[in-house]
Amino acid sequence: MRNVEKEEYELNDRNFDEDERYFRCGFGAALHSENRDKSYEACHARLGERHPGMHHREPFRRGYERGRAYLEAIKARRN
Repeated sequence: MRNVEKEEYELNDRNFDEDERYFRCGFGAALHSENRDKSYEACHARLGERHPGMHHREPFRRGYERGRAYLEAIKARRN
């Protein structure tokens, strides 16, 4: 899965190797039960408490949005 994420990420002239830790952290944050089904904006304050210094970075946000999309895909497969 990492290679697929990296390939898609780098299509937008981003460096996945440099951004990966922020991306993964954001992805994991989206999967956390407190944040599940909530937008980045809705969780911004909580994300700042749990991930200070990371949550405001673009790679974190991209990871968060990708985590939300991942959850939506799982839900769609169940139905």
